[in-house]
Amino acid sequence: GDGCKPELDKTYTIISNNQGDAIVGTFSGLAEGAEFSSGEYKFRIRYQRGSNNNDVTLTVTGVPLITQTITFPALTGPFTIDQVVTLNATASSGLAVSYVAGPAAACTVTGNQLTFKGDTLCTITASQAGDPIYSAATPVERTATAGKKTQTITFPALTGPFTIDQVVTLNATASS
Repeated sequence: GDGCKPELDKTYTIISNNQGDAIVGTFSGLAEGAEFSSGEYKFRIRYQRGSNNNDVTLTVTGVPLITQTITFPALTGPFTIDQVVTLNATASSGLAVSYVAGPAAACTVTGNQLTFKGDTLCTITASQAGDPIYSAATPVERTATAGKKTQTITFPALTGPFTIDQVVTLNATASS
């Protein structure tokens, strides 16, 4: 097996001294309350703990961080200017993912809502900073471009008959 895997903030008694005499001396010159590392773990040693106030304990103050990854699906368009798209990246840790997007002339992001602002390339970066258990994830970038909105012109049919030099009012409208 893997043996003992110390847990963060857990205290382990390494000498349980049930006698009336207090612990005298130190381990490897480690003073009361000193912190030290063993591999990727960090500990604090205490010499006066337990029911008789004379045990030696180690409290785990640091553990190796767990690696996490981000899954950020490709953005599939087409997209148009002013369109809002929900971003859905996830971190393997389950921690919240944050986004940055730009340049501002191309797109902006608020929370997980991406808004296209122009018809230039937009770069979106998903990141997760980590916490006391998980290391920061490697950021993941996606790009997308929005096209201009399509426009429709409505021009009703002219009904005649018309005469030469007759003035006709045209009623065309554009969707923009």
